[in-house]
Amino acid sequence: MARQETILTVFVASPSDVVKERDQVVSVIEELNTLFRKQLGLRLEVLRWETDAVPGMGSDPQTLVNESIGDDYDMFVGILWARFGSPTPRAGSGTEEEFNRAYQRFIENPKAVRIMLYFKEAPISPSIIDVDQLRAVLAFRERVGEHGLYATFSDENEFSTLLRLHLGKVVQEWESKHNDVSSPPETAESFNKAVVIVDETSLETEADVGLLDLFDAAEEHMARATEVLVRIMTATEEFNRRIRERTVEMQITAASNPDRSELKRVTARAAQDFTFYARSIESETPLFAQEYRNAFDAVAQSAPLHLDFPEGRETLQNTLVQLQELIPKMETAVSSAREFRDTNARLPRISTVFNRAKRGAIEAQDRLILEMDTALNLARETEKMIRNALSQGEKITAVRLRMCRVRVSCSQAVS
Repeated sequence: MARQETILTVFVASPSDVVKERDQVVSVIEELNTLFRKQLGLRLEVLRWETDAVPGMGSDPQTLVNESIGDDYDMFVGILWARFGSPTPRAGSGTEEEFNRAYQRFIENPKAVRIMLYFKEAPISPSIIDVDQLRAVLAFRERVGEHGLYATFSDENEFSTLLRLHLGKVVQEWESKHNDVSSPPETAESFNKAVVIVDETSLETEADVGLLDLFDAAEEHMARATEVLVRIMTATEEFNRRIRERTVEMQITAASNPDRSELKRVTARAAQDFTFYARSIESETPLFAQEYRNAFDAVAQSAPLHLDFPEGRETLQNTLVQLQELIPKMETAVSSAREFRDTNARLPRISTVFNRAKRGAIEAQDRLILEMDTALNLARETEKMIRNALSQGEKITAVRLRMCRVRVSCSQAVS
C-alpha cells in the first residue's frame, strides 16, 4: 500500500575540524526517521557538500557548492569549533557564506528556513591551534549572537542530544501546521518542500519503537540518573565531612606534636580519603552521563508524537513538572560541587602523597562538574521543548474543537 511522506531537508555547514559532529547529524536523523516516518509520515534528509555537491566548472569551489545545494532546504545546521575555514570571494569562509545565504532567506521570510548554530566548547591542543582561525570563529560567534541565540556543547554526546531536541521542536511545529487545516497556505509551504509517495512495505524493516516504549525508557533512565546522582552527592557529603575532620586533626597534630612522623600518618590517611573519593566519583560519573543522556534522548524522540495522543500530553505535562522541580536542585548541586572543589583546591600542599591524591580528586570533581553542567543545559533545553510541544498540542486541540462545532452546526442546520 502506498502513502504520502513529507520530506524536510537539513543542510549541514561547517569547517573541517568538526567532522565527527557532521557525521552525527546523519546518525541522529537516521535514528529519528525510524520513528517519524512511521508515526508522522515525515522524513528528514541531510544535505552535505561531500555527498550532494557535484563536480563542475565555476568561478570558485564555493560557487559550485552553492549551485549544487541550492536554497530550497528547510533547516540550516551550522557547527563551528576552532577553525573558520578558507575564505571565498564573498565571505570569510565557505561556512560563513552558507550562513549568510541562509540568513538572507530568513530575513526575507522567517518561515522559509530554520537556522540552528552550534559552537563547540572543548579544550584544544596548543600544537594545533591556529590563532587567526580561532579569532575569526569568535568574531563570527559575536556577530551572530547579535541576531539571535546559538547553542554551545562540550562533546559529541551533548551535541547529539541537543540536535535531537532542536530537530524535535521543528517537527513539532510541522506536525502542528500539518494538523491545523485552518492555517493559511503560505504558512504550511515552508514545512512541505517535498511530498513523495512511498510503499509502506519499505518501512517494515525499520525498528518498531513506539511512543509507550519511549515513555518507559525516559522514565527508567531518568530514575537511574537520579539514583546515581544521589549516590554521588552522598559520597561527596561523606567525603566533605571526613576531610573537615582530617584538616582539624592535622592542625592539632602540627600544633601539639613536634614529631613529624605522626603528622605524616595523619596526612597519609587524608590522602587515602582523597583517593577513595576520586575512585568512587570516577566510577559513577560515566553512569550518570549515560543515563541522563538516554533519558533526554527518549524525550526528544517522543515529544513530537505526543501531539495526537492525549495520554502522551499528560505524560509530557508530568515530565515538565518533574523538570521544574529537578532543575533548581541541579543548579544547587552544581553550585555546591564547584564550591567544594574550590575548597579542596585551597588546601595546603603538605606532602607529595597528599598533593597527588588531592589533585586526583579535584580532576574527578572537574569531570563531574562538567557532566552536571551538561545535564543542566540539556534539562533546560528539554523543558523548552516540552513547553513547545504542549503549546502546539493545545493549538491542535483548539482547531479540532472548532471543527467539531462546525460539523455539529452544519448537521443541525441540515436536520
